[in-house]
Amino acid sequence: MKVLHVSHHQGCREDLDYVADRLGLTLDHFEYRGGYNIDRARAETAWQAERERFLSYDAVVTSDTAPLSRIFLQNGWNKGLVIWICNRFDYCDQATNDCGFPDADYYSLFASAVTRPRTVVASYTDFEHHYARSRGIPLGDLTVKPVGARLPGSFVAQVPPHIDRAATCFIPSYHNDRSADLEGRCRALGIAAFSGRYGGPADLRGFRAILHVPYAWSNFALFENLQSGLPYLIPSPRMLRELADSIDFFWSPPFWTDHLEVAEWYAPVHRHLFTYFDSWSHLQHLVEGDLSQRQQSIAEFCETHTRQTLAQWSDILDRVA
Repeated sequence: MKVLHVSHHQGCREDLDYVADRLGLTLDHFEYRGGYNIDRARAETAWQAERERFLSYDAVVTSDTAPLSRIFLQNGWNKGLVIWICNRFDYCDQATNDCGFPDADYYSLFASAVTRPRTVVASYTDFEHHYARSRGIPLGDLTVKPVGARLPGSFVAQVPPHIDRAATCFIPSYHNDRSADLEGRCRALGIAAFSGRYGGPADLRGFRAILHVPYAWSNFALFENLQSGLPYLIPSPRMLRELADSIDFFWSPPFWTDHLEVAEWYAPVHRHLFTYFDSWSHLQHLVEGDLSQRQQSIAEFCETHTRQTLAQWSDILDRVA
């Protein structure tokens, strides 16, 4: 099966490269360069410019931002189509929105997608279903989470070689991690920590844990780092709500505190993977404790998760073939 993957996101590309390798698919990538906001005219322009290339494939997978699917939905595409929603089905970039997207025609078009033959709509986290229903678009209930596994390959190490990884927590440099001053907190508590650039998930192997304040319902880095065997230390739901009120907090919108249980970080089925801290002193106590049980739980989860997710992709591609 010859599949074209259309996306803006490197993590999506690497995830599907792994899937394609394991399932024996021919997969190529196409990066749409017209921005995130795709009105009817832009979808038509993209279709006319690349029509012959698109038609040379058996199926198309769109990922990251679902409006990419408009290029195919509005132009009579009758081959296989998989719409993998990774960031709200009607995501737009308001800073560059010069075309009034999302428009009423887009909502009508997307609502029809779930009933189209040889078309599968899947979400990368359960929250996407809740959000779409709130906008009057029932998507069904198919959730296909990132595998997180990566094909072997070289990477440029960016973590300084002098770091004692086994004794050190890694702190990502995302907005909430900086806003909560996790590095400063660790210094005050005597916790060895490093925050800086890194060369992908392979460059983080060996760290004691990742200390992080989540900023979204899910992300690819979570599954990538779990596949690297890294335990996560994250705020409990109570402390996350407290931080949301006390720091310059960001959450990939909307932030619905009454739906935190559908965030990957707080879903009941994942609670055995995370170590939750309820205060800064509690964090200090946890870092000094034994995290090996979490590492064993993560290893078992990743083995099952990889097998089940590959089976999901196999079934989806059979449905659109």
